[in-house]
Amino acid sequence: METLYMILNDNKFVINATSLKMLKTLDLSVNEILFIIFFDNSCNKEFNPSLLNDKLGLSEVEVMETLDSLVKKKLISLDLAKDSYNKSVEVINLDNFYNIVLDTYNNITKSNDKENIYDTYASEFDRKLTGMEYEIINGWLDNGYPEELILGALKEAIFNGVKNFRYIDKILLEWSKKGYKTMADVNKGLKNNKEDKKGEIFDYNWLEEDE
Repeated sequence: METLYMILNDNKFVINATSLKMLKTLDLSVNEILFIIFFDNSCNKEFNPSLLNDKLGLSEVEVMETLDSLVKKKLISLDLAKDSYNKSVEVINLDNFYNIVLDTYNNITKSNDKENIYDTYASEFDRKLTGMEYEIINGWLDNGYPEELILGALKEAIFNGVKNFRYIDKILLEWSKKGYKTMADVNKGLKNNKEDKKGEIFDYNWLEEDE
């Protein structure tokens, strides 16, 4: 007779937190979620409706409907592969789902990085940023300025005692003209141009700018 422990530990499936969060945002049915989790845990990706019926309790009709739905949503694909006997079999490919998870993770990371930039600027300016200042930072990011340079230009401005977005913008523009992509490039450029003195990196007299 099976014990409760044996029942509850049969066919345990796991899924990482990022994938689980993604599943919650995709408006999937319970069967679709179970389908993805099952094949995410399975080393053998061969599509076997009988196995899914046994492991997940899905009828053959439910299996086919779930497969069709996930394929139409471009979350999975059904591919042909060779088994150990060199026989052609249909296998479930989760690459599309994994790519969505990766893209979502990267977008969240970028969003968090942006928040860090805003927080850093607000902290250095010792006040809340205005809507226009948020737009300026967004504009720098959209124009391809690396986050490292945006923060580096802020530090340069603070070092020179100028808390001014126009000043920072001109620093970024000058660095861009020189082809700097990282702060390492900036530091190397300064080292190679010893005639540039501290606070006088540019030909422009920044300190005459209105703060």
